[in-house]
Amino acid sequence: MVMHFRDFLSQLPEQVAMKILHYLSPLDLLRASQVNKHWHALCSRNDVWFIKYKEAEFAIPKTHTVTDWKNAYRSKYCATLNWKKGKCKPLQLLGHGAMVTCLAIQEELLASGSRDKTIQIWNLPSGLHVKTLEGHRKGVWGLQFFTDNLLVSASYDTTIKIWNVRLGDCARTLYGHDGPVWSIALKEYVLVSGSQDKLVKVWDVRRCHLLHTMKGHTQAVFAVDVDSTIKQAFSGSADKSIRIWDLDTGTCLRALCPTPLTSVSSCAITSISFDGGYLACSAGNIVWLYSVTTAKCLQWFDHHKKRVESVKLKAVHQKDEVKLLMLSAGQDGKVNHWDPSDYKESLQTLRGASAGVTCTLCDDTRVIGASKDNSIWIWDFGIATRTL
Repeated sequence: MVMHFRDFLSQLPEQVAMKILHYLSPLDLLRASQVNKHWHALCSRNDVWFIKYKEAEFAIPKTHTVTDWKNAYRSKYCATLNWKKGKCKPLQLLGHGAMVTCLAIQEELLASGSRDKTIQIWNLPSGLHVKTLEGHRKGVWGLQFFTDNLLVSASYDTTIKIWNVRLGDCARTLYGHDGPVWSIALKEYVLVSGSQDKLVKVWDVRRCHLLHTMKGHTQAVFAVDVDSTIKQAFSGSADKSIRIWDLDTGTCLRALCPTPLTSVSSCAITSISFDGGYLACSAGNIVWLYSVTTAKCLQWFDHHKKRVESVKLKAVHQKDEVKLLMLSAGQDGKVNHWDPSDYKESLQTLRGASAGVTCTLCDDTRVIGASKDNSIWIWDFGIATRTL
């Protein structure tokens, strides 16, 4: 008896065929794509994998513009699986002559600033050094990419510089602070800077124009951030307070003062990070998580043994809820990954840096840390797996 099978999918209107494929799991899509060329073309379409990407609950949020959603799904799936297993490939970058203080990332470029007065540019996929930017008279303490080719830096020499990365030249220098500029944050064209002079300044990077000078802190400002809507700015200071600023008027909306958890007196705010209505901050070896709307402390974390130097918070929207992910790093040389809904212990603790970690950031598959031992550590969770 001869069995005759009919390729029903090829005979259906494309809209109906795609509707059917949307119900398949990612693994079933991959199996179906092996039937024939027509099925492979349908199962590999960008709109199908865009939906699968959105349906998935990945641990590491997407951080860049995606054009190929199938490859994005595969990359994120592998990274998330490796993250859960603690499987990563550590890489150490060497090139600075003093402590690395700050980092910035733009697609495949990594910029690092140091007390050695230089900014080093690296190629992330290969880990190779690209070029060195020189021009600051003292250490570099803040970095932010404005465009793919323009990089903003803040320095102990009181200046803020804008660099043309491709040419390796300083395009503009902004003057305004009377002390070292410890931190900068950039959203679209709005730059916020915090300085030893106790001031928070707001700049329009497009015109290199000062918009506001915001007064209120009584000691040095060590950390700043901006919300994605460019309506509010946040600053943390050695006066042990966090201030929330209105960027339209330059006025202070509210002040938060994290309370010490022990009899030990409170410490300077060394790092802050805002996303999705939540604010993470560090003082001493403690990390606090606040709701900006209610101004209430939701949680605190005290697993670092020494001062926390860097906090990064990310709000990931999953279906009808918001999941918070947080990275913290400190002088104990540890980089901890937290789920704020379960504060008892960190999800991951990354090791490698022999000295304290001064700054952290992450992209889709990597966590990057700057170290006091003059090096940069990259923990790559994007190594291939055989599962998908």
